[in-house]
Amino acid sequence: MSRLEKSARERSLELFHTVINGMDMHAKFGHPGDSRYPGRDAFSAEVEVHSQAKKRTDMLECTGVTPLPLEGVLAELLKSSHPPENPFETLRDLGPFAMCELGEAHEGAHADHIWSEDHDDAAVWLLWDDNGHRFERIQWCGTSTDGGNEHCHLYLKHPVNHSWAVADPSREALREQLMRDMDRWQL
Repeated sequence: MSRLEKSARERSLELFHTVINGMDMHAKFGHPGDSRYPGRDAFSAEVEVHSQAKKRTDMLECTGVTPLPLEGVLAELLKSSHPPENPFETLRDLGPFAMCELGEAHEGAHADHIWSEDHDDAAVWLLWDDNGHRFERIQWCGTSTDGGNEHCHLYLKHPVNHSWAVADPSREALREQLMRDMDRWQL
């Protein structure tokens, strides 16, 4: 395999690893060419086990999107008693759109986490609906799975499922495409 082919395959695997939410495939399998890498069959089997588990518990994430009101974000940063450590980095990381993090078919406003305020275990959220948008400082949900391994990353009293049971539909669609055509993606 040429260096260019190996590089393309490694990039494909990097993409795949990024797509599979919650799996540390590199730690388990290593990279192609690594002595720990058992080959595509074991890799595919592990992905399929993870996919079946996700199908049993997940609902898709809401697809609500709105342009991020930059003036509002700046106003919130200026009036915050505990702004993020690096506000410029926060602004850069937000991007031009807010995307709802709640589960599909939720009631009430859409919600996107804007930044965390660690001093009081709260976060600033952008909430929006057909009537407009607003920023709110809301406590974290705090609920965890039975084993305590995962904590909900949504706000207190959020509608529908907790964050660990909500799957990003674009990530799921990409995962399914990768599984259907592993040869094309050189996996």
